[in-house]
Amino acid sequence: MYIYIGHTGPRDSYHQFNVANAGEWIKEDDRKRVFEKYVRLGRRGTGIGLHTTMEIISKHGGDIWVDPCYFSEGKLIAAESVNSQRTATELPTGNNFIFTLPMHH
Repeated sequence: MYIYIGHTGPRDSYHQFNVANAGEWIKEDDRKRVFEKYVRLGRRGTGIGLHTTMEIISKHGGDIWVDPCYFSEGKLIAAESVNSQRTATELPTGNNFIFTLPMHH
């Protein structure tokens, strides 16, 4: 299993972080639902971890979302960076949880 932790920033007064993991990807229709309290989408866990994360980030003025991603040879390739050679039938191999936090002066 691959886990990728990254940071981009600051941009537009925000730091952007991401935590990507290889594994079963979250379908587009479920990407907002996964942050709802007690929603598990058929996976193990209690359904409160991502909700709690979203609450903490929101209270600090940030935002969080999830996008699909690909892993190739242990390296993260963000969905928006995937070249046109990939076919529509190829499925992402992981999830990229992206969150922003404002810069404090």
